[in-house]
Amino acid sequence: MEALTVTIETQSYPVLELPGRPKALLDKTVAELFQTETRLVNRAVARNPEKFPDDFCFELTDAEVQILKSQIGISNSWDNEETKISHSTFVASDSRAFNRSNPKAFTHLGCNMLATILKSPIAIQRAILIIRAFTTLENSGLTLSGISKRLERLEQEKEYRLESYQDLATKIVKQEDRISHILRYIETCDIREFQIWQETKSLSTQIFSLRDTVTLSQAEIQRLDFLLKPLLKKNNMLLQEMLEIKKTLEYLDKKIHSAVDYCEMNAEYLDKKIECTMPISLKEAGELKECVKQKGKNRKNIFKIWQKFKVHFEIRQYQKLPHSRFAEALEWIKNWKE
Repeated sequence: MEALTVTIETQSYPVLELPGRPKALLDKTVAELFQTETRLVNRAVARNPEKFPDDFCFELTDAEVQILKSQIGISNSWDNEETKISHSTFVASDSRAFNRSNPKAFTHLGCNMLATILKSPIAIQRAILIIRAFTTLENSGLTLSGISKRLERLEQEKEYRLESYQDLATKIVKQEDRISHILRYIETCDIREFQIWQETKSLSTQIFSLRDTVTLSQAEIQRLDFLLKPLLKKNNMLLQEMLEIKKTLEYLDKKIHSAVDYCEMNAEYLDKKIECTMPISLKEAGELKECVKQKGKNRKNIFKIWQKFKVHFEIRQYQKLPHSRFAEALEWIKNWKE
């Protein structure tokens, strides 16, 4: 993987990206930028320790040195042979960059502080350029760790949304089955309605045909009426059944529209629910932890703040905090008082 760099006056310089550390420049790189020696840079830090807190300057641990050595491809022993530096690797150009004590790294804030101590015009000028370069780097969001964390968050969000949409899809399939069943019933009702209409029409035709074409005596008319009475009753029953079918069809039509509205409403509701319940990223959880550390300053207070925090937000881990409440959580920590 290509290493991260910043460009100062058309030349690229390698940037350290170590787990849990801010982006920084190796002391050898800072010395090269300020046109001085590495020992003078480190001596300025040793004489002014109060001006270089951890977010300004830090000394690499043995584990971080091993990571650095693996990145730059030098041997496991800290020898005094000269090695070359390239823009895609962290390699010191002389033995003083890797001596018996572990090297130091400077953030853009530390570079600025160092320039005020060295008081050389080139150091002050370069410090300004470093701050601008780091600001551009942060704003771009295209750091290796930034891309990795962003991809990780997108992957979490994708999995979360997939689960939610699968649940919604299951509900929609069930609604579609119900709608299919209703449509089959409607089709049956339509067929039955047509049959009733045909029977009614036939009965009506027979009744009027008999009355219009046949000359009957009063006794025969009474007898015919007696015979026609069941047919007329059946005709009325068929008409009544047809009205009931129409009412059923209207009811089913409303049910279909309700089912469609339910599916649309649930899709919108799930989108809002996902947005509200999506947990914060690892980076945001780290920001909360760091904010609690800065607020508490000691273990006792840090523990006390965390206890109050998890009760207030009803969570057991920072990463379980809903993303929609992240800003609220930061504000709560900043305003916390015993």
